[in-house]
Order: sequence, then C-alpha cells, then structure tokens
Amino acid sequence: MQIWTFLHILTMFAAVTIVAGAELFLASAAYRRDPVALRAYFGIAKRVDLLGGIFLGLGIIFGIIAAIVIGWDLLSGWLLVAYVLVALTFIVDGVFAGPHRRKLEGVVTRSPTDGSSSGILEGLDPRPLMWSTFTVFTLIALIIADMVFKPTF
Repeated sequence: MQIWTFLHILTMFAAVTIVAGAELFLASAAYRRDPVALRAYFGIAKRVDLLGGIFLGLGIIFGIIAAIVIGWDLLSGWLLVAYVLVALTFIVDGVFAGPHRRKLEGVVTRSPTDGSSSGILEGLDPRPLMWSTFTVFTLIALIIADMVFKPTF
C-alpha cells in the first residue's frame, strides 16, 4: 500500500523540481534579458518539458493507484481541490505564459550568436513570465498543502 504513495510523492517531487527549476531559470534569464541563457534554455526546453511530463504522468497514475489502494474517495473534497489547482497551474502556464514564451523563443533563436544580441531583448517585457512563475509556484505550494493536510469540505 505505501509503495504507491511513496512512488506518487517521489515522481511528483521529480516533476515539480524539473518543471519549476526550468520555469525559474527562464524567468530569471528573461528578467536579466540574457540572450545566452535564453538560448541555452530554449535549446533544452523540449527535453525538459518531456521529462517533467513523464514524471507528472507517472505521479498522477501512482497517486490514483495509491488512493484506490488506501480506499480514498477519488471525488472527496480535498482531491477535487487538488484537481482544480492542477488545472489552474496548466492554465496559468499555458495560456498566460505560453504566448510570451513563444515570442521570446522566436526573438532569441533568430538573433545573432556573436555576442551582439544583448540589445534585442530590450523591448520585451519579462513581467508575464515573472508573474506566471510566481503564480505557478504559489499553486504548487497550495497543491502540496492540500495533499499534506487533506482538509475536509
């Protein structure tokens, strides 16, 4: 029984570490308007997203198995809250940060790599990525609190 809970926690921590780390790196590089760091980020972003997605998918599967084995109602209040918070996390990241991330990637990947590209990012606003990162981190903290305390509703 506890192996499924352990696997759920392990894979979710891996997913959050990978995804949150990448998110923080991107927001920091955008804030500093650092084309070299942004190029590095966009060079590995697809692989990082894939790895984070694999861990997230496994974590969800292990969580469902753990809940069933333990005997928790999959429609209990605290789990419904978790589902909503996870959905909000995807919405914030995809809908609000996604377009800005794609625009930034286009500018960075088309810029020269000879060191003369530091000024190309001056007109871009890093605030959407900063707010998205802050919001995603807040939602992750709320998900963790919900999972740990399992409030009754």
